[in-house]
Amino acid sequence: MTFIAACRLLALSQAVLFSLFMALSAVPSRQRVVLVGLALTVQAYLAAPLILDLGWTTTADVLGLVASLSPLLLLLTVVSLFEDGKGWRVWLTFGCGYILFLLWHQLGSASASADRYDLISQGLRLMMVFIALFLLWRGRADDLVEWRLS
Repeated sequence: MTFIAACRLLALSQAVLFSLFMALSAVPSRQRVVLVGLALTVQAYLAAPLILDLGWTTTADVLGLVASLSPLLLLLTVVSLFEDGKGWRVWLTFGCGYILFLLWHQLGSASASADRYDLISQGLRLMMVFIALFLLWRGRADDLVEWRLS
């Protein structure tokens, strides 16, 4: 076993423990669902190369598809934790559209537009991360922890 594979397995075990902890915690259900979902996408990201090394390409492709949902679940986690429920439906609708886009391409045949898909997909992922960061930055003035206000 290589060092990188061992590190992936260690990180995977921690992500599994986090998702079990969140699933059994007393956190409100919306927050619990997005946090467990985010942990599952991280687990898929960590496990996909290990599964691919075993030769299970179809399973690794499915895990790659699940892992590509992590920016969306990061955004939904930020909205759930820091936006007090404002705009939840808008982001959920955007998320459904993003999932349909991913499935459409994954189930579609390989074509010459694969490069364009990759560019659009990466752009959407980057946009979701920047939106999540913006939402965190925008709400910093309402933070209740005094030392983080400056």
